[in-house]
Amino acid sequence: MTDEALDELVTLYRQNAREVAPGRLNARVLHAAEQVTWRHRLKFVWPWLGLALAANMAIWLTVYHAAPALEPPPAGHLTQSYLLQMDITPPLAPVTAYLLRNDGSAHTAPTIATTEETP
Repeated sequence: MTDEALDELVTLYRQNAREVAPGRLNARVLHAAEQVTWRHRLKFVWPWLGLALAANMAIWLTVYHAAPALEPPPAGHLTQSYLLQMDITPPLAPVTAYLLRNDGSAHTAPTIATTEETP
């Protein structure tokens, strides 16, 4: 191939390279492809979905029937009496503990030391 023939070929390619299919055609092709893939997904998913649902129900029924019924412990049970005796009050903040102390001392404001001498 000569350079002139190659140049002519490149020129023709550049002139026709901008051609695009009509929008209607693109839309129809995309729509057809979407329908095919959706049908394929449905055919593939439904059997597995049914199987998963059946397995889930079987496991739930097995666990539900195998689990013992939960009953509260008897009224005189040790655990209940222990829980009733537990101290569940939160700890006091340091300021609250200071103000609520009962050691007989008066609650006075702290004194500030001064450097001045009194005569």
